[in-house]
Amino acid sequence: MSDETHFTIEEIEPRRDALRGLDTLFLQDNEALVQAYRDLDWSNIHSLTQMVDTIEQTVVKYGDPNDSIKLALETILWQILRKYPLLFGFWKRFTTIEYQLFGLKKSIAVLATSVKWFPTSLELWCDYLNVLCVNNPNEKDFIRKNFQIAKGLIGKQFLSHPFWDKFIEFEVGQENWDDVQKIYEYIIEIPLHQYARFFTAYKKFLNEKNLETTRNIDIVLKRTQTIVNEIWQFESKIKQPFFNLGEVLNGDLENWSKYLKFVIDSSKSLDKEFIMSVFDRCLIPCLYHEKVWIMYINWLTKEDVPDEVIVDTYQRASTFLPLDFKTLRYDFLKFLKKKYKSNNILFNKIFNETVSRFLKIWPNDVSLMTEYISMWKRHSFKNSLDQPPKEILEKQTSFTKILEASITNYMNNQIDTEVYLQTLINDKNLSIVVVELIKTTWLVLKNNMQTRKYFNFYQKNSLIKDSVPFWLTYYKFEKSNVNFTKLNKFIRQLGVEIYLPTTVMNDILTDYRTFYLTHSNIVMYESSTTDLNAFDPILYPEMKISNPKYDPIVDIKANSERYKSTEWKEAGHIGIMAERPQISNSIIESNSGNLVQRPLNLPNFRNLEKINQVKINDLYTGEFLSKSK
Repeated sequence: MSDETHFTIEEIEPRRDALRGLDTLFLQDNEALVQAYRDLDWSNIHSLTQMVDTIEQTVVKYGDPNDSIKLALETILWQILRKYPLLFGFWKRFTTIEYQLFGLKKSIAVLATSVKWFPTSLELWCDYLNVLCVNNPNEKDFIRKNFQIAKGLIGKQFLSHPFWDKFIEFEVGQENWDDVQKIYEYIIEIPLHQYARFFTAYKKFLNEKNLETTRNIDIVLKRTQTIVNEIWQFESKIKQPFFNLGEVLNGDLENWSKYLKFVIDSSKSLDKEFIMSVFDRCLIPCLYHEKVWIMYINWLTKEDVPDEVIVDTYQRASTFLPLDFKTLRYDFLKFLKKKYKSNNILFNKIFNETVSRFLKIWPNDVSLMTEYISMWKRHSFKNSLDQPPKEILEKQTSFTKILEASITNYMNNQIDTEVYLQTLINDKNLSIVVVELIKTTWLVLKNNMQTRKYFNFYQKNSLIKDSVPFWLTYYKFEKSNVNFTKLNKFIRQLGVEIYLPTTVMNDILTDYRTFYLTHSNIVMYESSTTDLNAFDPILYPEMKISNPKYDPIVDIKANSERYKSTEWKEAGHIGIMAERPQISNSIIESNSGNLVQRPLNLPNFRNLEKINQVKINDLYTGEFLSKSK
């Protein structure tokens, strides 16, 4: 896996220390095992391989270790394969180790698990079916059932001839000639690498058993041969068909891209299951490539496959893709919402589980709470036009009560796990629940008084005080009431007591200036600006844009004291300070109306007597020359 591919969902669960509790003497005698586990680099295939090598050496060393050691070694292997279930070579080695430690039954159980965790692995299916046929020959129905399962999962892969050889061998051993013929009839339609061999074997089988077929085998052969020739140009260029932690070769990526495009464009002539097998094979080496998953799901959606197939594909992608890939996971939520009507109970359940899982990955993503509340309302508090108003009101009132109780319980650290909403709330998305409560109370229940109480109460909470959705809702609420007193106070608090992103504050300031000019009048404006230090609702927002801490009163005081500053005294000559003359009776800040009633006074100056007292320290003559003597 590349440096950019950091973690998968499995890593959000804490990994148990497999060596904890082992005997101290054992740990001292097996420093290589301890060191390999402690230094295990979970993103490095060489480190993982070394770990398995060390486990194999430990098994050989002890032969039949005690149960604690067996459990520890087994746990490490499960940890590796839980994280990387597509490492088929590790499954094979695990099976051997399990056989040495516990015997045949548990080794077969490992193989059974391997084909569940890696269901598109041709190699693992062949190993599992071979072991079943050799060690459980009497369980014919069970073996046949697994052959049928494998047929649906890997039977149409281009290189699946070992599987078909084993399936035919099994049915021939049972002398089920009808079933053998059905297998051949199925195979000759598949573009396999060794298609010609199966055609020859089928003809021979028909002659030997004196059987007939309703199909023209030569025509089927010609069609299959044509398809194989078309796809061989892509199949022949696949250099890495297996999963690895390193980057997929650029040549392979380019070839897979062309191959997938070809099979999609050939959907009318190619079997749907064959195209799915190509995608499944591509997603083994390209497991961490979101674009391939999205391409696959888009094709499945257009082909109108069953919803459970698409859901399963989304869930597999969400499990394996690195955590920084969000596009597909959010597409999954959109898909679940879209399909909700077809089976509201099932898709609501999957939606809730998915949101809960995503919140563990991205606890700071508040949009997930928005998505959940939207679906929750739709599922549990939906309304229709034919419902009585009283019933609608009761539902919405109940909704607000649950919201308020959930908020209160979270703030008091008394979460009720029976209420699913409360299990999803965290410090980051609490404000989203609060905003939903306020909006419902304001816009649905039309209770302005209670809405204002909520604003007054929740704005004091440190988890909500800097919430953008909360303050935008408050701003809209006061605008709807045309409450300029509250709005002016809010605008002045921005950047001083209420800290929001500068871009958001700029948008509010720009909007408020327009809103004020539209909804106010000259009388209101003059009444709000009679005092010299009063808030100017037109100029103030303009001056505050990109300067959230702007305060005209503070600026006026600062300017009036500026002559005392070092910068003023130096007048651009750093290190040379002088008390410059200043007019002490300036008329700039005087009321211009008073100037008409009396003549202007002559200017008075301060510091005028100091103009000739500036002393300059001549460093050159005073210090440099004196030191050079």
